[in-house]
Amino acid sequence: PLDDVLRVWAGLGYYSRARNLHAAARRILEEHDGKFPDTEAALRALPGVGRYTAGAILSIAFGRDTPVVDGNVMRVLSRVFAIGVDPRSARGQTRFWDVAERLVPEGKASGWNQALMELGALVCVPDNPACFLCPALRLCRAHEAGAVDRFPLRPRRRKAPVVEGICAIARRGGRLLFVQRPETGLLGGLWEFPTADLAGGQRGPAAARAFLEKGLGLRGTAGAPLGTVRHLFTHRDLRLTLYPFEVTEGRVRAGDYRAHRWIRIGEAKGFPLSVLTEKVCERLADHEPERRKR
Repeated sequence: PLDDVLRVWAGLGYYSRARNLHAAARRILEEHDGKFPDTEAALRALPGVGRYTAGAILSIAFGRDTPVVDGNVMRVLSRVFAIGVDPRSARGQTRFWDVAERLVPEGKASGWNQALMELGALVCVPDNPACFLCPALRLCRAHEAGAVDRFPLRPRRRKAPVVEGICAIARRGGRLLFVQRPETGLLGGLWEFPTADLAGGQRGPAAARAFLEKGLGLRGTAGAPLGTVRHLFTHRDLRLTLYPFEVTEGRVRAGDYRAHRWIRIGEAKGFPLSVLTEKVCERLADHEPERRKR
């Protein structure tokens, strides 16, 4: 079951990979009689399999003469050939794949591709590369020019914007409301306490109460905040304030969530959680009566 896969994956990030892994396994069983496909077209039709993954599988598992280009390989090629193009751009992708394809030695793609990836991972590292250990040192144009630190080209990254949010800790009968996110999208399929971004307007307990009433159909009273949890995603810097909410009436509406449960804080670890939700649980543990009694 997908929930079991997500539970094992919990804390690793990039949760879409876990969902794709599960979906690809199902498709292999249903469409290929459980036999892993060995053509590029069939591989790239699987969820989550792109050009790099297909090339790695074809060369390493099936011995095909296909190139691979990941971050480590790009770094090696950019320095050896002094390629001054952003690897993440469309032009850069075309350039690096063309170079990698021309370099694959016939019948030796498996060892060659693994060697390039390991060279980038262990020697030709992003900062302070161990050039004196590199077997390609005499071929490296970047080293010859004394410009290793200028490759690969690194466009300036934008700082992740700060996003304020609320996390509603809704309590009823000694249990807390736990919800499951939609299967697709950010943190898809994982469980959490209901959260929402603040895009202006209300703040504080009033915002928490409005969120619970309009989003989940619950009424009650919101208390003083229990603290703030920060989590840095690749695209935003989230500051989540935790508000306790004593539910007095209403039934949970599904809304944007797949499912919901009323649980005790100690039961949360039995669900697939993100690192963000684990941080929330750690903060809540100090406020839970059942924890203090132990």
